[in-house]
Amino acid sequence: MIDQYTLQENLVVETAPGKPGFDLEFSFMILGDNHTEQTLAGQNFLCLGFEPGISGLVDWQAGQQILKFDIHITVETFVNAIAHCLELVDPKLRQFLEHSDHIDCFQMGVNTPAMCTIIYQILNCPYQGLTRQLYLEGKVLELMALRLDQYIQNEPQPRQKSSSKSQERDRLHYAKEILIHNLEHPPSLLELSQQVGLNTRKLKEGFRREFDTTVFGYLHSHRMEQARKFIEEGQMTVAEVAYGVGYANRSHFAAAFRKWFGINPSEFFKETQKREI
Repeated sequence: MIDQYTLQENLVVETAPGKPGFDLEFSFMILGDNHTEQTLAGQNFLCLGFEPGISGLVDWQAGQQILKFDIHITVETFVNAIAHCLELVDPKLRQFLEHSDHIDCFQMGVNTPAMCTIIYQILNCPYQGLTRQLYLEGKVLELMALRLDQYIQNEPQPRQKSSSKSQERDRLHYAKEILIHNLEHPPSLLELSQQVGLNTRKLKEGFRREFDTTVFGYLHSHRMEQARKFIEEGQMTVAEVAYGVGYANRSHFAAAFRKWFGINPSEFFKETQKREI
């Protein structure tokens, strides 16, 4: 489930009782603060336990851009999915799966860069039809695996608010992941700031503090390192490398590469091929 919106007014939602069941919920807050569940941007929670199906009121505050990604799966469905490898289940997780009828667990966590990358890939899936379905299912399983590993590595803990500095740092790393996965068509500074929920001043200042460079200084550095890696792998022509790291003009790429590494990319390609021989 993907929630992406900005409320113009405060919203109070009355929830009706649903069907009771045993459920696993993986919830990742990307932008905005979910005060109802006490989950701030850059945090996630894993809820394992009995869902009593109670009703109630949920308050959502206006003015924030919200981007929230949830995965819901019943314990029964999850156990059936991993039935072929139950012997590999960590003892802590196995205890819950075997006694989920009377164990209730809630654990907070921090969205890691790897988690943010997967969520971004899901939100920007380039495929259609069956390919899209298989791609999304694979990414969801990958995200669940990362979060379950976080559950295993840490004891369940009460919901805690992270500091504003911690939130800002998480958003800066999310901005970095967005740049890395959009080398061909990177967002503008304004677009990037809107995506991660930081104003442009905080984004620029934060990048200098966290990564010791500017936003697009980081982008340029990553482009050059990726270009070097592609050339060394020898699977792409120089023109393909240029396009792959976001340069439509090969001569512009050659000039940037030469300035960065002190050698033309075509010459570097030849030297790499010689070393392999």
